[in-house]
Amino acid sequence: MNTTDPALPFAASLIDELKAITGPAGLLTDPADCWPYGYDNSRRQALPQAVAFATCHEQVRDLVQLCNREKIPLTARGRGTGTTGATVPDHAGIVLSL
Repeated sequence: MNTTDPALPFAASLIDELKAITGPAGLLTDPADCWPYGYDNSRRQALPQAVAFATCHEQVRDLVQLCNREKIPLTARGRGTGTTGATVPDHAGIVLSL
């Protein structure tokens, strides 16, 4: 299962687990859809492998546990207005949009 190579998509089984947590509408995996979540007001850019939208703390907890278990980088993101690059997913993985 690919968990850290940003050039490769996640395995279907992992996508299914993510969708079970967020619901199908709460997960983006198409690179064109993920690209807007790969930069902020700094000049850094990195494409995440997926973007998850959590609507409750249980979803956040479950996403963190899944990423920890699978050793997937997880980047928390608010509106992406920062200028330090802190919300840029430098190691690919998942962006958790809050």
